[in-house]
Amino acid sequence: VDVELGIAQAGARRRVLDGGHTHELWPVGARIASDVHLLVTFPQRDGGGSAVGTSTGRMDSLFGARLLATKLRPPRPRPGIVARPRVVERLRDTPEALLTVVQAPAGSGKTTLVAQWLEETDHAGAWVSLDADDNDPARFWSYAVAAVADAQPGLDLDELFALRLSGLDPRESVLPALLNQIDAFEETVVLVFDDYHVIDHQGVHDSLEFLLDHLEGGLRVVVVSRHAPPLPLPRLRARGRLGEVGPTDLRFEAHEAGAMMGGIGVDLGTGAVERLLERTEGWGAGLYLAGLSLRDRPDPGDFLETFGGDHRQIVDYLGE
Repeated sequence: VDVELGIAQAGARRRVLDGGHTHELWPVGARIASDVHLLVTFPQRDGGGSAVGTSTGRMDSLFGARLLATKLRPPRPRPGIVARPRVVERLRDTPEALLTVVQAPAGSGKTTLVAQWLEETDHAGAWVSLDADDNDPARFWSYAVAAVADAQPGLDLDELFALRLSGLDPRESVLPALLNQIDAFEETVVLVFDDYHVIDHQGVHDSLEFLLDHLEGGLRVVVVSRHAPPLPLPRLRARGRLGEVGPTDLRFEAHEAGAMMGGIGVDLGTGAVERLLERTEGWGAGLYLAGLSLRDRPDPGDFLETFGGDHRQIVDYLGE
């Protein structure tokens, strides 16, 4: 790996051995951060361990940070997942969308819905599960690039790595290069940012807006959030490039609620399902928690009359 980046360096490099690879830790110049070290991985030449073969491994070695592989795939589905083709169709209805926003309160089934759609779509899927630590443009785009690289192995990570180390705003470095590479994609990649509501860093919002403003095709961005993200939604809506799935779309209908109850071992008649829908207003998490409580009750009628937002399991869920 060539590390001739023209960056002022402080102190001597250190060499360490780990898992069949030789690592060199280079202190990076003050333009980035005086106390940050760049991890560069060199495969052994004597037949030892092979070079990193996955995009997360390459990103670890290129960006000098440990990227969690579990953040780059959807969560495992829980028992009782119900196929919801009518809602998935809402995602299919806007093939020209550059941005799709799936916005609803916690427990509405947003993540499950988007994961189901990715399983069914012909597009390559790229996934980033966000958390509060991603309120940093460098970290945010490191995960985004790793996700896209998983879906599009031809992505030139070396170019993006060199620009990442420039210390420039992503809008002046990584993103123009990424956009140029996306423009050459032969197939569309769907990039999902799950739990985008945890992002409150204006620099992240601005950089994602830059990407959307200059995106022509090759990539479709899906933002999953509890509230409307601070992105140029009116402008994209006016151009016909915005897809939207909201709380009303995600409310369960009677046949879906009945299928959920059956999936977790609860046999309810049509009338009981209707009462449960009334009590929960079609809220996915409320239906599921009610079903768990109903499994061991011989007479569900009394429980359905009293189940509501003050039920202990509901309070515990909303308090997390």
